[in-house]
Amino acid sequence: MDGTWLAVESVPEKLEIKVPPCGQIDEPAPPDTIFATNSSSYPSRLMAEKVRDKNDLCNMHFYMPPEFNAVDLMSDGETDEDVPSSVELRSLSSANLSEADLHCPR
Repeated sequence: MDGTWLAVESVPEKLEIKVPPCGQIDEPAPPDTIFATNSSSYPSRLMAEKVRDKNDLCNMHFYMPPEFNAVDLMSDGETDEDVPSSVELRSLSSANLSEADLHCPR
């Protein structure tokens, strides 16, 4: 996972199966990796048990159908305030998105 700046968990919406993958993905990732869950039901802090830096957690919800090419970034109440901006800037430069495609409530 060298060079990974963002890891997104996207398993079914059952908290008991969301927690283990979060730690498994976080362990080999670089320390500054932003970790997101695609959950629209649970805040990411509920999956933080085995994640090193709980301030780098957020919820990231992708719109359907994929042609919309838009995503919501949400704090879990403990997310570092720089995380949404970092995801926004890196996404714009690497995924051919415009600022209108990203919804980052602040």
